[in-house]
Amino acid sequence: MRPIVGLALAWLFVGSAAADPAPQFVSLASNEVWGRRGPSMQHPIDWTYTQRGLPLKVLGVSGEWRRVRDPEGTETWIHARMLSSAPTFYVRAASGRGAPLKTRPKAGARTLAFLKEGIVGQIEACEGDWRKVRINHQAGWTKADALWAPQCPST
Repeated sequence: MRPIVGLALAWLFVGSAAADPAPQFVSLASNEVWGRRGPSMQHPIDWTYTQRGLPLKVLGVSGEWRRVRDPEGTETWIHARMLSSAPTFYVRAASGRGAPLKTRPKAGARTLAFLKEGIVGQIEACEGDWRKVRINHQAGWTKADALWAPQCPST
């Protein structure tokens, strides 16, 4: 009976450590980041990311490594030093002209621009289901459902 209890306690400890990776989303800290097949430098490189700020969803943790999923669904391992906690977004598939970027967080506000699929930028603030975003020098408000990784900045 003791081995089963010991095994169960070990499983609970390992499971809880890996089940709560915080933050839920991270972003690439560099313009060139390698995604590896496993959590070590010895694992082969499967993917090279070239978009600084690209948001990634954290799926798991193994020491200094993070198992992540990118906006297109690719899963890979990236070393934590190559990641940032800066809240960024990726514009999801946008219909028509794209996701409207507004002057205020209201449907009737003036439209500044339309955000096309694949645009990456920073999230500056949140108000309900609206996100204040910045792409280069342009800032405005867009609906969170137009974005992948619409996580609000920590206060």
